[in-house]
Amino acid sequence: MLTENLKKYRKKAGFSQREMAEKLFMSQQGYAKYETGRSSPNPETLAQIAIILNCKMENLTGNESDFLNENKTAPKTTNILQKKHTQYETITEQEKTLLETFRSTTELGRQRIIQSALNIYDDLEKKDPEKNTQNLG
Repeated sequence: MLTENLKKYRKKAGFSQREMAEKLFMSQQGYAKYETGRSSPNPETLAQIAIILNCKMENLTGNESDFLNENKTAPKTTNILQKKHTQYETITEQEKTLLETFRSTTELGRQRIIQSALNIYDDLEKKDPEKNTQNLG
């Protein structure tokens, strides 16, 4: 079910396997394994795929019970993934610009962006650790 749904929702979104792989920062061959069933995405990757394809993880798995226990409450990992999904839904224009820039650059560019962000964070943390921690949400 997952393999068929990955392909169906990817095509519905208008992405090639190569484009999906790029968005997930993986090889096209690695992503293709998800669609052929030779490999399965971990829950975090599945959540990222759902975000990219603008659907729910349950749409991809075809079975809501895959992510719900017998008491119909979401396990801790799913709650975390749902929170991440919500964070992406409320992304600001600045964050979108940063993400688009990050995704459109080379691997070296991505590494530089990450290192720059970490350096800025470290500098801010040294100046006012309490204020910076409050902004993390």
